[in-house]
Amino acid sequence: MLINSMKELGYNDDQIEKIINMYPNTNFKSETLEFNINSLCNDLEKLGYTRQQVIRITVKTPQIFGLSIENIKEKIDLFEEYGFSLDEIIAFTSKNSSVFTYSADRIVDKNKFLKELGYSKEDIMKMVKVFPAIYTYSEDNINSKIKHLLDLGFSYSYIMRMTKRVPSILGFNSDRFDIYIYYFVKLGFTREEVINIIKSNPSTIVMDYKSLLSTIKEFRDLGFPQKKIIKIINDSPNVLGLSNETLRKKVRDLTNSGYSDIQVRKMIVKFPNLLTYTNDLIQEKKKFLIDLGYSEKDVIGITRLFPSIYSFSINSIKEKFDNIEKLGFTHEEVLQIINNCPSLIAFKSENLRAKKEFYDSINIPNLFLNDTKNLIQSVELSYARYNFYKSINIEINEDNCYKLFLSQENFELQYYKTNKELIKQYNYKKTSKK
Repeated sequence: MLINSMKELGYNDDQIEKIINMYPNTNFKSETLEFNINSLCNDLEKLGYTRQQVIRITVKTPQIFGLSIENIKEKIDLFEEYGFSLDEIIAFTSKNSSVFTYSADRIVDKNKFLKELGYSKEDIMKMVKVFPAIYTYSEDNINSKIKHLLDLGFSYSYIMRMTKRVPSILGFNSDRFDIYIYYFVKLGFTREEVINIIKSNPSTIVMDYKSLLSTIKEFRDLGFPQKKIIKIINDSPNVLGLSNETLRKKVRDLTNSGYSDIQVRKMIVKFPNLLTYTNDLIQEKKKFLIDLGYSEKDVIGITRLFPSIYSFSINSIKEKFDNIEKLGFTHEEVLQIINNCPSLIAFKSENLRAKKEFYDSINIPNLFLNDTKNLIQSVELSYARYNFYKSINIEINEDNCYKLFLSQENFELQYYKTNKELIKQYNYKKTSKK
């Protein structure tokens, strides 16, 4: 009779078996349990839960059969008073229905405790919505986890930020972090690097270690050396969340776009977030660059040297081109400048304007077109070196301007002056304000 009634309500055989196996924990006779199941389904549906949500709740928490609908409504009212909408309450209680088995005082006390830790009311609401199980952990349990994170080297303020983003961290055993760090150190990461990976992307700690290990193996199979894999993960820990199939597809899409295998690997090492972009987005940016006037070969060259260009919106790239044109260059000259040094796309217009004005002022106006890569050097250093040369009676002109751009090592070997000393001695910012 009970089984037939549950089937009519929509329970499958496995769900019925699970509830029946939990039957001793409910302390009900079969007839009472049958009545309570029917009543609870009807009452919860009236409150706004779907039949599937009701089934999920009762399978996860059979003890709820012993609660009156008034008791459940009391908890819902309590959450609504705190600021949750009914839809939000239905959503997170469907995830963790054991909340209904707690007393109202326990819920109030837990909210108060979380606030005392430093979480705002808004923080607590966001955390509960994604991790309602936070109510199941004692204050001592949460405090001990926070202490363990402090012992590992995380600051308290960062622990707050990290647990706001991934509140389920408060549900892990303390040794999960130790195991995570141990295995990554075993793979070649330093302890500090592992801590930084967790800081950059706390969700990695949620991932299964075997899955992480599989991702690292996939990088190896794709031809990345261990040191480069470590760099990729350090720079962009979110790549650990990509499936092996996704990784392979991303690499395949790039090689199909005209890049060689070696170029693809170098691009990913330079800019790991490239792996998170869709192929449609990459093709859209390539088409835009071609429409600007570049050949397919030019686009491959530009994006290979500066793959971060794919992170810029089309409007942003267009604005960068327009700003360089405003410095007095033709469109064709701008194409040449960016082709010579693609990373200039990332420079602020004020930075490029200052360089243009300075190099024009010392009669090296063709630097943008002829020695574009030298523009990477800061105007502060160029100004300081120019004035240093003047102080030792060396006049810089187009024929010897290479002296401005000597490597720091070569410059120090010849003149026994560090860049830092020069910039301090010849302060460009003070002069530029006059």
